[in-house]
Amino acid sequence: RWVIRISEDHYIKDVAKELAALGMSKQVILAELGSITGQADARMVAKMRKVEGVLEIEPDSAIRLVSPEGDKS
Repeated sequence: RWVIRISEDHYIKDVAKELAALGMSKQVILAELGSITGQADARMVAKMRKVEGVLEIEPDSAIRLVSPEGDKS
């Protein structure tokens, strides 16, 4: 799973279509964050980086939020 950051100068849905054409699936467009998440083979990352409007591609990672009081479980 990958997180792709998109330039503000590009329409995010157009970039998503181009990424899908390269094989990215299960896309989630996070327009407010200027990002797209989705699944793609690691071998496709170099091609995805060349899509106009793509600023950065990183592996998705789990984020665990903890309350300010700490984890009391």
